[in-house]
Amino acid sequence: MHLDLQNRFAIFIEEVSKKFDVQFIITTHSQALLASLMNVCDSIGIVCLDSKKEEIKAIQKNDNFIFSNLLSSDLALSKVIGRKIVIVEGNDDFLVWNQAARNQNFDDIAIIEAGGGDILQYKTYTEKILNAVSDDSNQAGITLTDRDKKEDATHDTNSTLPIKRLQCYSIENLFLTNEVLQSIKSDINLNTELDSISSSSPEDKDEVEKIKTDKKGTKISKDLIKKIHHKIDTHSNTTDWRIRVGKVLGKERPTGELLDFLGNDVVDYIWGEVATATEQ
Repeated sequence: MHLDLQNRFAIFIEEVSKKFDVQFIITTHSQALLASLMNVCDSIGIVCLDSKKEEIKAIQKNDNFIFSNLLSSDLALSKVIGRKIVIVEGNDDFLVWNQAARNQNFDDIAIIEAGGGDILQYKTYTEKILNAVSDDSNQAGITLTDRDKKEDATHDTNSTLPIKRLQCYSIENLFLTNEVLQSIKSDINLNTELDSISSSSPEDKDEVEKIKTDKKGTKISKDLIKKIHHKIDTHSNTTDWRIRVGKVLGKERPTGELLDFLGNDVVDYIWGEVATATEQ
């Protein structure tokens, strides 16, 4: 299966498990599927069969898997061929950037998916691996974080994978940018659509009002972003909101509101800095 389909399969497994309260037992040789399952599933144990041992125990999800995930992510190859490394916070971010990278106009990048709470540990371990395979201490990529409560996520500009923070609250906010909305419907009025959602779902009224006031800095719940997508996109049943954002990102260098939400640091690194008139 394609890597993206393996990732979506992991999401499907987690959703079915929660909805019907069932346990899945999966046998696989796919490191990519294991990585996706470990990042997506809240409760997971890995059983490694060893013919030399009589006692078989499940290894619970923990930090040890971070290192093993990274070892299977072709970091050394990325370093050799000069591929930019981007560590992202979770599955939503991974789906967005993976979709962008599938566009032929998008520069090739190596995307490493980290759990939101583990991203700083992923950064540390990735830097250790890069330092082990190369004497080059120059910047190899970025660690892309949200603008939520990560007081320790400082801009460590001298590290191999410096932290760059989105200028909006999280990846969900990118869906509300003019560029993404207009890719769905050219004459869309977001406030009108939000008012309609608020009327039909009174429980979302407070969150909707915050978005109308500050759609860049408001924390948007996953349930609400799905409602907004379903309301404004006639193809919402077949196209995920994250795929929508990814396709817009992959089309061309971000401008306008999308650039503002991402931030110049992120855009300049991934798409390259724009040459000045003097340099041209």
